[in-house]
Amino acid sequence: MDRAIVEVINTVAIIIISALVIYSLFNIYTIAKSTDEVLYSKFIYTKIKNIIYELVSKDQDPDKMINITLILDQFIYIRAIDDYKLLLKIGNTQMYLDSPLKVKGEVFSKSIMFSLFNHTISISKLSPFYIPPIIVR
Repeated sequence: MDRAIVEVINTVAIIIISALVIYSLFNIYTIAKSTDEVLYSKFIYTKIKNIIYELVSKDQDPDKMINITLILDQFIYIRAIDDYKLLLKIGNTQMYLDSPLKVKGEVFSKSIMFSLFNHTISISKLSPFYIPPIIVR
């Protein structure tokens, strides 16, 4: 009788320890995934900030249009919420980016085009189709 009680207690203890190990592994996976998402968000934020400042550095001729494209492997949402502020939503992360030039546009895409014209940065979705120019001879 005493041996049966010890076996039941051992079995229950093994089940509880196994459940705790599985729960801990799930928590470690969740932490690693959220850390990866935060790092990716900061990477994209830095990329967009570098693109904005590259366009600012090339802003000398107001009649010349300059385009820079950004192609990602994940959908992001960018919106000009102010004349000089962008809202970035990357996954579950939301960030704001200040711009020295006026910005306009809104996009939810994997491929984004930043255009500079007349001291204004426009943000638009890049077409997934490339249409080559027609050369007439």
